[in-house]
Formats: sequence, C-alpha cells, structure tokens
Amino acid sequence: MSVNKNENNFLTLVKNFEAANEAAQPTKLDESDYLKLSEYYRDNEHYDQAHYVLNEAIIYYPYSGQAYCKKAQLYFSQKQLDKALVALERGAVYAPNDLEMILLKADILNEKGNNDEALALLESAPTHNDTDLSDILLYKAMIYEKLNNLDEMFESTKLSLIADPYNEEALEHIWWCVELTGRYQESVNLHLQLIERRTYSYLSWYNLGYAYYNLDKFSEAAEALEYATIINKDFQDGFLMGGEAYMQIEEYGKALDLYSELLVNCHDKSDIYTKMGICHFHNGQSVMAFNHFKKAVRLNPKNAMAHFHIGEYYGQKNYLQKAINSYLMAMQIEDRNEVFYAAIAEVFEKQGNYDKALPFYQQAADIAADIPDYWIMLAVFYMNQEMFDDALRVIEESKDCTSGVGLSLCEIVCLYYMNDKIGAEHLLRKFLLTNHAHAETLFDFGPELYNDFDIRSIITAFHPN
Repeated sequence: MSVNKNENNFLTLVKNFEAANEAAQPTKLDESDYLKLSEYYRDNEHYDQAHYVLNEAIIYYPYSGQAYCKKAQLYFSQKQLDKALVALERGAVYAPNDLEMILLKADILNEKGNNDEALALLESAPTHNDTDLSDILLYKAMIYEKLNNLDEMFESTKLSLIADPYNEEALEHIWWCVELTGRYQESVNLHLQLIERRTYSYLSWYNLGYAYYNLDKFSEAAEALEYATIINKDFQDGFLMGGEAYMQIEEYGKALDLYSELLVNCHDKSDIYTKMGICHFHNGQSVMAFNHFKKAVRLNPKNAMAHFHIGEYYGQKNYLQKAINSYLMAMQIEDRNEVFYAAIAEVFEKQGNYDKALPFYQQAADIAADIPDYWIMLAVFYMNQEMFDDALRVIEESKDCTSGVGLSLCEIVCLYYMNDKIGAEHLLRKFLLTNHAHAETLFDFGPELYNDFDIRSIITAFHPN
C-alpha cells in the first residue's frame, strides 16, 4: 500500500515526538502539530499520551482555545463529562464565539440530559455562513433524537441539508432519521432537490435509492444506487443494496455485475458468494449456483443461508436426504428461521415421512405467527392427510395472529372437503363481497371445487358488472 507525502510527514512527526520524550529532551512544536498528535493518540485510545500532548500545548500556547477544545473532546471520549465542560469553559475565555466549542458543549449537555440547556445554547450560537447553520441544525437534530422527538429530528436534519448539501455527516444522519420515521417519500423529494444542487454526491444517490427501495420502487432504487457506485467505487453499501434492488426486479445479470465488483474489496465474501449463487440459480444456472454456495460455505462454515440454498439445490435434484442434511445444518446455525423449517417439512412430506414433517410445519408457523403463508402450509398439510378438524383448528388459531386471502380460501375448501357444503358456500359468498379478484385462487387450494356447478355459479353471480 502506498503512503502519501502527508502521511509520511505525520508518521515522522509521531516518531520524532516519541523519540524526544524517551530521551527526556522535549522540543516545542507548532500548535497545529500538538493538536494533530492529540487526535492521533485519542483515536488510538492512548488517552494518557493524548493528555500529555495537550498539556504540553497549553504550556507553550496558554491562550489557545483549540488546545482546550481538544482537551474537552478527549474527556468526552472518556465519558468524563464534567471535566470536559471545565475544559470548554477555560477555552471559551480565549475563543468565546468558537462554533466548534459551542457544538461540543451542546453535545456534552445533551449527553448529560440537560437537553433544554443544549437547545438554548444552539439557538444563540453565531452563524457566519450556511455551513455553520447546517452544523447547528444537525446538532439540534441529535438532541431531538435524544428526546425521542423523531419528527423534529427529521425536520432539523432536513433543514441542515437544505442549508448545506455538502454536509456528509447530515447525509449519513438523514438515513437514520428516515429509518426511524419511515418518511420515505419525503426522503425521495428531499434528495431529488439535493441532487439538483450537488449531482455527484454518492450519499445523496444512496439515500434516494434506499427511500425508493422501501417504497417498493425497485427500478428507481436500482438506478439511483448504481449512480452511487459509479461516483464512489469503494462504497460497499451501494453495491450491496444495488444488487438487492436488481434482484427484486429480477435483473439478475445486473445484480451479478454489482456483486462481482463488490467481491474485490468486501470483507464478507461468503455472503456475496451466496447472493451471486441466488442470481445464478434464478438465471437457470443451477450448477454455477451450487458452486457459489459451496464457496460461501468454505469461506464461512456458519453461513446458514448458503447451507439452506445448497439444500434447495439438492431438493431440486431430488437428492432428498442430502437436502435434509443441508437444511439441518442451516437450522443448527440459525434456529429461528421459519424458511428453514418449512423447507425441511416439505422434503419430509415429499418422502412420505409425515410424522417428521408435521413438527417442522408447526415450528415454522410458531416462529412466523404473523405471516399467513406458514399457517396455510400447516393447514394444507393436514388437509392432504384428510385431517380436516386439525386443519380447521389451525385456521382458527391463525386468526389471533394474522389474516389473509389464503387463509380464508383454505377454510372454505376445508369445509367443502368435510361435506359442509352449506358452510363452505356461506363463507365463499362472504369472501367474494370484498375479494372477487382472488376467486380463481380457490381452485389452487381445492381443484375439485372447479367442477362443482354450485360453487362456480356463486363465483359468477358475484362477478362485478
């Protein structure tokens, strides 16, 4: 790795400073060098050395507000909030209107729970330009977050960005604001404005793509996220989410392109190989997919999703015992994933091993009680075994947790198979009042009903004009 000239100069500064101290021959440095050294030691959590450097700076530059500010930052890093405030008070004597110190004091007061005092301090803070205003508004947003006033947090961060679209800390914070408040459409509107003013902001494009993604506008999300990766080739989150967006719109080739680029620099290559395998699988390249899943497992034997997809491959090839083994491996790693339980249940049922299938179907429905699909799978399993009372019991239990078209149709079919045709027709009429568009789905659950003249007549009668 190459080291630029500035890095070389800084490393030389650190080396010379430490050599002089070891020789008990300290040398006076420029004030800026002391500040750089203190930041270096603080960032590396060498707090005693950082304090020593700042004490030296204050000896040689006793009127330096910045030295006291760095001292306060250091105490803040160590959670010594009262000492940090004392340091700021001393620094304010020499730089009473220094915005950095005012913002730091507000941050400390906020951390201490003195939120009103922190807000009042920011209200009276001097603003010389839009950058200052943006920073003040961002710190207000952080106080509102502490107060759990999420709408004010969002608005203040939004105004911070309108004041200065170059404020990268605010761009990072607005993502969190949107995540907490769910104000995705407002985020779209905001970031479209910001991009008009600053076209090459990768974070603005990323936030725009994230908002589109959560609005289920996956094509727009994919386009925005790809812009983010074009602007910043090292922005891994952009590549990752861009790949997800392309997968949502089934453009697996484009997703693979992004994942392939990400693979060069990312740390979790196992996860990326898994995603690439899924793309290959959907492209009909099952062997290529299988090889990627195997690579993922070699890199990380605890990658549950890779084991699961290996099981899917084996199931597709009808190697049922191998599929079961892979699903069990996935479940050992991640034991609360309903998808794994449902998958292994289906394989056991396919084998005719119904006693083993049943508890896995039950566990899937228990884990994901709010998702109707797993209740439906359990009910259909019972119906396939002609255990209709149990199927009805499951459907009734599900009503305490979830609802959905599929569950209603299951109940109709179950009553029909129990020879309660009157009950089935009554529920069907009730269902069709609001769900006629799903009428044909009834025959997916009960194909025999298609040939029943009365059932088809009821569906026809409820057909909207």
